[in-house]
Amino acid sequence: MNYFPKILIEYLRKNIVQYIFLSVVLIAGIIVGSITVNLMSDIQIEDILSFINGFLANINNISLDCSSIFYLSLSNNFKTAFLLIILGLSVVGLPFILIVIFFRGFVLGFTVGFLIG
Repeated sequence: MNYFPKILIEYLRKNIVQYIFLSVVLIAGIIVGSITVNLMSDIQIEDILSFINGFLANINNISLDCSSIFYLSLSNNFKTAFLLIILGLSVVGLPFILIVIFFRGFVLGFTVGFLIG
């Protein structure tokens, strides 16, 4: 039982540079996403707000199946994970992996920046 934590610590110690690099790419995406919100014009912000308000106004009229939404989200995340695994099999896929991670950070930063701002 004590053997697994040693293997995990050794694995993390060997790959710390890769984890730090990918974390920096994700954080850069978050920062760029939040900066993008601040660079948007008032018209663009109003368009997004009207879209969100229109959706929220009609949410009561729409029947939502929570399980289908969950399975759709799970399916999309599995597709992304599968794509990352396939791209990780070759060195050629490395830039695409970085783009996907940056994009995920961008979406997170944009969403949080828009909702807070």
